[in-house]
Order: sequence, then structure tokens, then C-alpha cells
Amino acid sequence: MHSCHVVSRCVRGSSKRCARGYFAIREMFAVRAGFLLHPYPFSRTTITDWMCLLAANGDLTNLKAMLCVGGAPDVVGEGGVAVNVLYRAACNGHAAIVLELLNQGASPNWSGFAGFSSLMAAASGGHSQVVKLLLERGADPNQPDKHHGRPALLWAASSLRRGSEACVKLLLQAGAYHDYQDQTGYTALMAASSEDYHGNLGKVRALLRAGADPDLETTDGRTARSLASPRVASILDNWSTEFLSKEAPAQQP
Repeated sequence: MHSCHVVSRCVRGSSKRCARGYFAIREMFAVRAGFLLHPYPFSRTTITDWMCLLAANGDLTNLKAMLCVGGAPDVVGEGGVAVNVLYRAACNGHAAIVLELLNQGASPNWSGFAGFSSLMAAASGGHSQVVKLLLERGADPNQPDKHHGRPALLWAASSLRRGSEACVKLLLQAGAYHDYQDQTGYTALMAASSEDYHGNLGKVRALLRAGADPDLETTDGRTARSLASPRVASILDNWSTEFLSKEAPAQQP
């Protein structure tokens, strides 16, 4: 029998003692969990750790079972694990699990190691449906990580994943500041324009329409124009101000 089905039967068909006594379940996962995306060492046996595993794998049925026997949707695993259950689901694009956890009270603005949030993880992965859910539930589009000082928009702009363009547009619609500069002065327009990230025309146009400034400089003097791939450079050089936002320039949060 598949390990997930075994766990589901064990958790839902028995007492809380079975759900919390995770040695048997641990052994089942140890033997059969090769398909899991991010398995933890099997010495960790808390409900939260197993919930992180199930969330990463997209197993909504067993995750609900864990929640029913006392699993919390908004705590970090034992041993200082720097991700929580919502983060695992968002990182892997499992929208149904993200919705369930949000409905159970998980915070859309939780951030772990280096301040990397579920919204940043979803945006970087190009998971537009998850980004939309998190924004609708109050995720802050301008919350930066602690290591680079980059909000979700910058992570989406620099992503090569399919769906990242849609993430950029969703974030802009939700109020992400189009000219947010990280600790080095880098902006989303620079990332979207850069040859390093293949110069995404859709992202560039969306950012320009939102009012992004192609002449902002990094701390070492680079601009979106200087970083741009040839096909993007022509757009930046010929971009008409009539397409830019007519509102007064916003200030960086």
C-alpha cells in the first residue's frame, strides 16, 4: 500500500496517540518516501515535520488528517527548521494546500530563514495561482527578505520559471512598488531586462507601464539600459512616456 494511504488510514482511523506516536509512521516513510521532494532526516518525528513533507508533496488528504489530530498550520518544525508548512506548499505550487492552510489560520506573511516568505517562494517559482491566493489573503507584496532586501516582485522578475511573468503582473496589481531597489540598488526592471535572465519582454512592458524607471542606478552605476539584452534595449530606448503611469511617482516602502 502507498505510504500516504497508510498514514491516512493510521491517522484517521485511530486515536491521537497513533498520530502522535510517529515511530511507526516514520518507518513507513523511511521505506517508501523516495518520491518526496524535500524529506527531512527521519529522526524528526513531530506532527509539523510530517506536515511539511506532505505539503511539499501535495498530499492534501493526509495533511487534512494531520490538521484534524492537532497539527498546527503556522509553526516551524522541531530543531529550528527554517520553513513552515505553508512555505513548503507555496514553494512547490500546491494551491489547494495553500488555500486549506490559509483557511486554517496560517499567516500569509510568515518568513523564515533570511526573511524569505511564502509569497517570495511562490513568485520565484512562477506559481501564479499561489501568488494570487496569498495576495488575496493579505500577503505584503513589498516585504523584503533580510539577506538581499528583495521583495517578491524582484524575485518574480528574475525568475526563469514559466508563470513568473503572470506573477509580476499580479504583484504589480496588488501594489508592489515597481521601482523597489534591493541592497545593491537592483530593481525588478533591471532583472527583467537583463541578458542573464533572457530579457523577458512581457515583464519589461508590464513594469514600464507601471512606471518603472529605466535610468535608476545600482550602487556600481549599472542601469536597466546597460544590463538589457539587445531586444529589450530597443524597447527601453523607444519607450514613450504616454504609456507610463500618470500618477505621481510612488516612494519606496
